Amino acid sequence: MIFVNSFQAVILKLPAFFGEIVFLLIKNEKGEQVKSGVNNLSDKTVIIRAIEDNQAEFFKCYAKTAKGSVRHDATILLIKSGIPLRAFNGVFYNNFPAAAAENKIEEIKDAFTAEGLPFMWWITPSSRPLNLENSIEKHGLKLLARTPGMALIMSNLRANAPLSGALTVKKVGDEEEMVLWMETALQSFGIPLTFPEQCLELFNNMRLDKSCLFYLGYGNEGAVSVSLLFCGAATAGIYWVGTLASARNKGAGTAVTLQALLDARERGYSLATLKSSAFGFPVYKKLGFNEYCNMGFCVSV
Repeated sequence: MIFVNSFQAVILKLPAFFGEIVFLLIKNEKGEQVKSGVNNLSDKTVIIRAIEDNQAEFFKCYAKTAKGSVRHDATILLIKSGIPLRAFNGVFYNNFPAAAAENKIEEIKDAFTAEGLPFMWWITPSSRPLNLENSIEKHGLKLLARTPGMALIMSNLRANAPLSGALTVKKVGDEEEMVLWMETALQSFGIPLTFPEQCLELFNNMRLDKSCLFYLGYGNEGAVSVSLLFCGAATAGIYWVGTLASARNKGAGTAVTLQALLDARERGYSLATLKSSAFGFPVYKKLGFNEYCNMGFCVSV
């Protein structure tokens, strides 16, 4: 047994798909066990797999609604939130033979359209068959964007990134703050607040899950930025980093990202991951993130 700050930790080696991964099983001061830390950080394939695994585990959180569901088998991970917004419904971990692709794509597409749910289909480094993107587009979906999959080895975190002195960051602690976080997040990403009760139910359920921490950045004019820390698959994932248009280019996004990373490091995590927009890419590079892979997503039209 070793000690990390105020945490008790035990090293546990487990076989992994890409080489050996070493997990740090941590108990915090409350006696709660936290699995954190990925070794073999010099192996790019291990980090790429960690990026994918954290995102997949995070997407499962979107099923934390009354109508939510998760289907996870050897060929696919399919998440439905029951909310008719594509950001909250999706397909991940594609792994089926090329000969079965056409039927499989149509089956999955029908599973969403039957419930009136728009969705996103993620194409990642482990997606199979290799030409899956082309096959998906033949079935009426379109490639919306490609995004860098990035990771940060925590020992390389640049915690002295310049920040605005007028900005403070606070963890969301109750439903009132959760409403503010939701409104700021959706507005930052240009997502219409057309289903507020369903979205609030989802985010509140995620907040009550100890694997998710929500952050609000406050400027002189009130809440201006948001982020979310998800601790899962032995990795700290950063999601929902957004800033209101009126407050951009002032360090607000950097501040909420940095606070999430500092909390993850305090919990003992050795690796942080995220997927980046073009706007956020230089921000994450300044914090010490590097690009490891490319991820595309197709959307229903």
